[in-house]
Amino acid sequence: MNVHFLAASQICQFFSECGAVLHGEYMSHDGKPLCLRDYNERHGVKCYECHKFIAGKVLQAGGYKFHPTCARCSRCGLHFGDGEEMYMQGDEIWHPSCEHSRTTENIAVNFSTYRFHIRLV
Repeated sequence: MNVHFLAASQICQFFSECGAVLHGEYMSHDGKPLCLRDYNERHGVKCYECHKFIAGKVLQAGGYKFHPTCARCSRCGLHFGDGEEMYMQGDEIWHPSCEHSRTTENIAVNFSTYRFHIRLV
């Protein structure tokens, strides 16, 4: 993510669509200024858990991306950290040590279980 600061006002690359005049802080992609809304819509990363755009650090497990505060074990409730291992089945993620302690009553048995290592990007 490229955050820049302006000395003077500038318009968003997609000004004709959004009408945003940029002041102070703005986003950049390929050297072109974008307002936050346009940057997120075109290049933003959404959290797998909360479905909101991620600004800042991202926890990644396989192709899934999370806010660091959204990546929680569905069985013990603790956060996942950089380098930790996790299992995922459907929408449920858990620590390997929580494998046999299910807090969710209705877990579908037809989902495949995937094993990932979390990394902070």
